[in-house]
Order: sequence, then C-alpha cells, then structure tokens
Amino acid sequence: MTSGRQLSRPRIPEAPDEYDRDFFNQLIRALQLFMDEQGELGPGRFSEMTLANVRGEGAGEPVGYIYQESGTLKIVLSGDILAPTLVVTTRLGTVAAS
Repeated sequence: MTSGRQLSRPRIPEAPDEYDRDFFNQLIRALQLFMDEQGELGPGRFSEMTLANVRGEGAGEPVGYIYQESGTLKIVLSGDILAPTLVVTTRLGTVAAS
C-alpha cells in the first residue's frame, strides 16, 4: 500500500431472505478486500503506544528504526549519516626526558 492511499471500508451487503449466489459473492469480495487491507502496511493511528527496550543508538540500523538519544526518541531517516558513539578517556601524566 502506498502512503497516499486511503483505506475504504468495504460495504457489507444486506442479507436476502433466501440463498442468493450474488449476495454471497459480494460478501466474499468485501471480506477478501478487508483481509487484504489488514495485511498491508499503512498509516497507523494510536491513542496510546508503549515502546519497551528502546536502544540508544541508530548507527547501522535500517530506515524507520526508532532509538533514543539523551531522553529524546529519534527515527532513522533515509540519508541520515549516523556514527556510533565513541567515548574516550585519557589521563595525562608526566614524562621525563634526559
């Protein structure tokens, strides 16, 4: 599914008093359309979401990956250049040369 496509609800036909082949064909088509749309990726809308175990680096992850940096959620976007975090600690001492 493309991101610009809007989902439409299939119309479920009214049941006839007696068996009607056309009714069942319409019902099957509507149910198949619903199942096909449920299996496709598309826009999501949530009133609440919990993200557990969000890691703290996006370097080397695919586009769309969610990570956190300094308490802020971030998403890896196409074209992002992310380098792994590198922390270096050094200690200076004294050097005697003669």
